[in-house]
Amino acid sequence: LEGRDRTHAGQTAPPEGLTFLFARYAQEPEWE
Repeated sequence: LEGRDRTHAGQTAPPEGLTFLFARYAQEPEWE
């Protein structure tokens, strides 16, 4: 849940960490 909140806040300018999380989330749709 914390990761999801971070992605939302970093949608404007996602750092490297968030970009990695985005890729991970795309590969794991069950990541809720």
